[in-house]
Amino acid sequence: MERLSAILLCYLLSNYDSMQVLVRLDRETYAELEELSRALGLSQAEIMRRALRKYLAERKSLTKSMRGLVRPRLTLEDLEEAYWVYRH
Repeated sequence: MERLSAILLCYLLSNYDSMQVLVRLDRETYAELEELSRALGLSQAEIMRRALRKYLAERKSLTKSMRGLVRPRLTLEDLEEAYWVYRH
C-alpha cells in the first residue's frame, strides 16, 4: 500500500502544472516565514506564491500608472531608426 501511495503521489506531482524555484533566505526571513506558516496553517510555498503574485500585480499596476506620467524622449519612428542603425 505504501508503494501505491508513493506512485500516486509521483503521478499527481508530475501532472501538476507548475515550475519549481529554489529560493535562498537569510535565517531571520526564514524564521518569519516559518512562524507565519504555522499561524496561518498554510505551507511556506503557498505563502511565497501569494506574496509573489501580490508583488507582481502591484508592480504591473505601478508600471501602468507611470506610463501616463513619463513622456518618452523618442518617437516610435526614432526608436525604429535607432534599432536598424544599431543592427546594421
